[in-house]
Amino acid sequence: MSSLDVSLNNDFLFCSIFGDPHNEKMLCSLINSVMLNKGLEPVLSAKVLNPIHYGFALGGKRSVLDIKAKSHDDTLFNLEMQVKWNSEIEDRFMFYLATTYRNQLERGGVYTQLKPCHSIAFLNYTEVNVLHDYVRTISDESNRCKQILNLHAIEMPLVKKVSETSSLLEKWVYFINNLNKQGDTMIERIKAEIPEAADAYQQYIAFTSDKKIMEQIERMAKWESDYATNMYYAGVEGEAKGEARGKAEGEAQKQREMVQSIHAEGFDIATIARIAKITEAEVQQIIASAKK
Repeated sequence: MSSLDVSLNNDFLFCSIFGDPHNEKMLCSLINSVMLNKGLEPVLSAKVLNPIHYGFALGGKRSVLDIKAKSHDDTLFNLEMQVKWNSEIEDRFMFYLATTYRNQLERGGVYTQLKPCHSIAFLNYTEVNVLHDYVRTISDESNRCKQILNLHAIEMPLVKKVSETSSLLEKWVYFINNLNKQGDTMIERIKAEIPEAADAYQQYIAFTSDKKIMEQIERMAKWESDYATNMYYAGVEGEAKGEARGKAEGEAQKQREMVQSIHAEGFDIATIARIAKITEAEVQQIIASAKK
């Protein structure tokens, strides 16, 4: 795999670059592109709450799934690059948005201290008929209207070209999608106009020139393909038996194989449980059984 095969819409690269605490100005610009697009107040700063460092990302010791950040006024943000669609995507987005809101309050805390939360999902597909670009929990007609829970779903493939008059968000999306294309004059214009994009480009070049990082990206891509293939054939085999028991065993086997595969890549128990949608105790049981 070469740098020409991967752009910043790769979730590993996206989170490794924008989730680095040294790149908070870059992250702030990206967040503000979304806020300004919705007519919301821009943030003055963005502090990364779950720093993603080179060593952790490369070692695969944690799952690089999202970026958590806090603005100057303590508004919370959760950003992620979603590469592929799945049927549970809307529920997952809303669950983690609600969890982010809930986790602000410690025991004995005051509800009025809760701050708004924004979930920003950069989608590398367009099949999002059920998603709105953002959600408010209190109607606009209310005098007490507050933007409390906000979901921004950015359908990136819809931005096919940009011009000088395009919005900051459109330019960021185009840049993220196309910075690996040689000879694209618009990328050069965006770099000249947006200093943070120029910085992102330099880091992209450094990352994609690193043999170990490119091997990690290729390894993750292979795992995703293997996992999708195993899931498909396990389901086919279970259905072919025409029995509920056979289907249940097929699903259980898929789950065991998935857990074992993710564990073999070095991910921690909590992350595996989150991806597999089972408890940490169940993950530990599967791993222990595999060692026998």
